[in-house]
Amino acid sequence: MRTLTVILSILFLSGCGTIRMAQQSGVSIASNSSIDVSCPENDPVDVQRQIERFLLRKGVRLISPQPTPELLRKDEIFVTHALGHSIEENMISKTEAAADYTITIDYNAYRGSFHWLFNDFSGSMVDTRTGAVILSSSFSGDKSAKSVMKAFINKLDTLIE
Repeated sequence: MRTLTVILSILFLSGCGTIRMAQQSGVSIASNSSIDVSCPENDPVDVQRQIERFLLRKGVRLISPQPTPELLRKDEIFVTHALGHSIEENMISKTEAAADYTITIDYNAYRGSFHWLFNDFSGSMVDTRTGAVILSSSFSGDKSAKSVMKAFINKLDTLIE
């Protein structure tokens, strides 16, 4: 019984914390906009790649130093082409153009028994032309990185037309 209590306590505590999100009302992002994604250089959870893959699937022009093959596997390239988006057209190097929007992510994570956990996460999306914060997200506590990223990407999904 005591072992069961300890296991349930660990599972409960690993899901603690609330993801706070704020969004500028009445704003939507056109899918032909360009977006730059900035994450910590040490990105063990692969947050930058997750966000960039999502943006490419939405048809957003991605401003990234990453070459396309590192972002998408062959099956995702096929799906993207099937959706009518050319990967090459949606990739722009940082030196070619300034982005319409910038997504900045910062986090602290640790490897749990079965998956990565965030104990601190902050993300924002800024309109580079006006400086307005379009989306802001923060989290403190212990929560699976997958669930935090899912919430952040779902919120981005509601913004992009």
